[in-house]
Amino acid sequence: MISVQFLYRYWAIFEETKLRFFKGWRFMIWTAYSIYFGFQWAFGVYYFGKIDDYSKSYLRLEMMQKYSTDFSEIAGMTLVAYDKDGNIRCFNISSTLNMTAIISDVYRYGGEASDVVNILMLIIYLPFLDLECDLPTGIFMCAITLYPAMDAIIVMYIVADYKKAAIMMLKKAFEKIYAWLSTVETDKSRTRYAQLVAQLGFFSTTFFCFILVFLTMFGVERNFGSYKYLMILFPMVGIFFASIELVLYPNVYSHNAGFVVYCTSRPFNLSQDAVTGFLAIYSGVYATTISMISVQFLYRYWAIIDEKKLRFFKGWRFLIWIAYSIYFGFQWGFGLYYFGKIDDYAKNYLRLGMMQKYSTDFSEIAGMTIVAYDKDGNIRWFNICSTLNHTFIMLIQYTVIIYCAIWMYIEMEEKLQMLSLSLRNLHKQFFKTLILQMVTPTITLFSPVIFLIYLPLFDLKCDLPTGIFVCALTIYPAIDAIIVMYIVADYKKASKSEN
Repeated sequence: MISVQFLYRYWAIFEETKLRFFKGWRFMIWTAYSIYFGFQWAFGVYYFGKIDDYSKSYLRLEMMQKYSTDFSEIAGMTLVAYDKDGNIRCFNISSTLNMTAIISDVYRYGGEASDVVNILMLIIYLPFLDLECDLPTGIFMCAITLYPAMDAIIVMYIVADYKKAAIMMLKKAFEKIYAWLSTVETDKSRTRYAQLVAQLGFFSTTFFCFILVFLTMFGVERNFGSYKYLMILFPMVGIFFASIELVLYPNVYSHNAGFVVYCTSRPFNLSQDAVTGFLAIYSGVYATTISMISVQFLYRYWAIIDEKKLRFFKGWRFLIWIAYSIYFGFQWGFGLYYFGKIDDYAKNYLRLGMMQKYSTDFSEIAGMTIVAYDKDGNIRWFNICSTLNHTFIMLIQYTVIIYCAIWMYIEMEEKLQMLSLSLRNLHKQFFKTLILQMVTPTITLFSPVIFLIYLPLFDLKCDLPTGIFVCALTIYPAIDAIIVMYIVADYKKASKSEN
């Protein structure tokens, strides 16, 4: 279908009369063309790749050793390039030749699709090299399904009509969200909703995190090593994060190319500057939280791949990781405090909207602002440095998380074969936990903040009370604690025994 698109564009530019072959019933020709090659590919793999006795004996032992999988239990097709004497197995190779013939035109003309083709070529030609290595190449096959999403993004980003339509749809979506959120009429009512979410986050986080800490310290019999301290420290930081939010009740208002993180209350009769400082600390604790998630991934990665490096988590060296997390928390909080100081332009830009929507005088609030553009449409780089700082920190933490997760997936099966069954099951449970701990913060921690800090760059001409999403951040530590207690068998057992 990619080659058909290229043919259409070619005729549209060089020989427009031939576009008649895409009109009416003739369009079915190209549908049939694509389906035919799909059938040829699938039938070729099925027919020439049938599992015979030689391929079964060639692959059975490794499948059992690396993946604990009996070859007789699987459904699939195989390709073994050479027989025991080193001669090419032509029947199997016919499958490779068939696939090569089909994809050659896509490889030549496919543009951005050539990356997908490269993955296929790597897999189908790797057996010819006979590299004496074992590779779980399934992860690359799974990544092929990302291409349609990339293709859709490319079209919507480059073609002006799609970009215009996408922006209009986003605006309408934001207007609907705002209309729903604006059903409450007063600033007091809006604040109450944010407070309810903050209270939910505080009580759920405190309850589940304290249970997790208690079970880790007194309920679980197995020795988790230094990971035990991470299992205690992370929920305690979560409780601290939720406690600060309960005291401050921070709110966020997004208007066109800017937003303000603010607090209208004065807890403990603190001054306006002091409350602003505590808001910066609150944001810094958020960064400390996501940094600690990456530290957990690094620990599990070393525990499976390079156990000797766990010495960096023992004794006084454990303080390195506490300092690592606190440092990025400080960098995040200080960056927002320093680059997000409320200046006259930001005050004038946001004051009217704050008064109209929330009946709040800008001079009464404590907070920080980001306004992406000045009145001439130029980027306000001082403010944008805060966005760049946040992006840098999130990129580091998320890179560590993704890197460790991918390599644990690739290497785990082989490394775990050297461990006892009990330790093998424990590592698998922690890996499942970390996968959920990767997906969950992506949705609950990273996505809302990314949405908030990048929204001003689009200047969408809409007002959004985004504070309710920020208040929901503190629910994550509770979710994290539930994930650990649900998946790790030792915690399940400990919780039942405590009951």
